Amino acid sequence: MKANAELRNKAGLKCYIERETDGKCCEWCTKMAGRYAYPDDTPKDVFRRHDNCGCSVTYKNGRQRQDVWSKKTWEADKDERISKASGKEPTVFGKVEAQAKQSEILARKELTYDDKRGIIYYRKGKSHRRLSSEGRQIIDKPTYNKIVNPAIKRGADIRLADEVWTKHLEEEKSRAVTIGDVIYFRPDATVSDVLEEVHHFYQNRNGLNAQYGVVQRTVMNEIDAKKYLLTMTEKYHIPPDEVYETEYWLKEYIKQMEEMKKRGEWNE
Repeated sequence: MKANAELRNKAGLKCYIERETDGKCCEWCTKMAGRYAYPDDTPKDVFRRHDNCGCSVTYKNGRQRQDVWSKKTWEADKDERISKASGKEPTVFGKVEAQAKQSEILARKELTYDDKRGIIYYRKGKSHRRLSSEGRQIIDKPTYNKIVNPAIKRGADIRLADEVWTKHLEEEKSRAVTIGDVIYFRPDATVSDVLEEVHHFYQNRNGLNAQYGVVQRTVMNEIDAKKYLLTMTEKYHIPPDEVYETEYWLKEYIKQMEEMKKRGEWNE
């Protein structure tokens, strides 16, 4: 179907990629959902999925549609009749909108590191990993204790976000916030969340990259933290979706570093 879609595109006929959620998906999948003109306006990550992902991705090619993963094919006009009857029409994204949708993911995490220290107090719970409302694996208590106890001995202040902080974090699309030696975590913190915050705590206690300005220090510490997280994948059984997110952010911070170097804003 992909080859067929490319052939139709070369012939000047319109083809689309549609990604639909199952209504109970994570934030990343929600942001990737939509209808994109193929191939020029299609984000490269639109085809990706994580464990337990319920999204569907299809080629709409003339009279037929095909599921990207199952390769199942059916008549496109059947879906259109159902869509019109239900009043649902997919939104078509142009190139600029598609790029903006990709960039929107970047806005999920804005960090400042001058005050970045600490970790969390984690409520009692079962030893297996539960799933959050976003479909992410919540860190289990034994793993949590293994990560945070050494940091506590070095002065980390551990707190669970109360109702006010939880609401604030949700609005910021984040699961953690750091103020001085204190880090507030939402109850649905993941292994990656805890590992990264503890690593940043050690970075700050050790004065890592403190000789640089806040922006460069932030970028350098983020790159260091992301590389560290990737080395911990097997040891802490980090889920594939978290690994992918870490890899994504590592590339973005490296890209930011290269852009700063080009502008002469980077000190070696």
